[in-house]
Amino acid sequence: MQAVSAVDVYSPLSRKRRSAVAFSAMLLLASYAAFEFGMWEALATTDADGDGLTYGLEFYINTQPQDWDSDDDGLPDGWEWQYGLNPLSASGDNGSTGDPDGDAFTNLNEYQYSIPSGWDSPSTPSVLDNGVWWNGTVPTRNWDEESAMQIIQGAGSDGA
Repeated sequence: MQAVSAVDVYSPLSRKRRSAVAFSAMLLLASYAAFEFGMWEALATTDADGDGLTYGLEFYINTQPQDWDSDDDGLPDGWEWQYGLNPLSASGDNGSTGDPDGDAFTNLNEYQYSIPSGWDSPSTPSVLDNGVWWNGTVPTRNWDEESAMQIIQGAGSDGA
């Protein structure tokens, strides 16, 4: 058996080997970390259940990332979150039968009526044309559609 001297352990060649091994280990760990965090970033920005919320936001607000409707009220989690409802509660104003804006439309009606693209066409329900203006997704009460469409409107109390 050959004895290892202190000179052999600290020789320049041995130091280079240790440095190379340490550098290789750091590269492997850095590559793994970049790959792992890259996967987390991609996962956090995807929306596999199609509810309008990314995985990152679903994790933050504690909804189910694999279920488009965490509280089973018929409204997508993303829609509820966008309009200030609680996507984890199906009761009261947060549920499908709630009416937090007091416009006589339930949340489910508002969600369903926001789907048609031609809100002012004859094929849409007449309820959409009777004083309710749809700004793309949410009905606004007390909107006079006919007056808003006029180029010239009366300025005084006599309408002139």
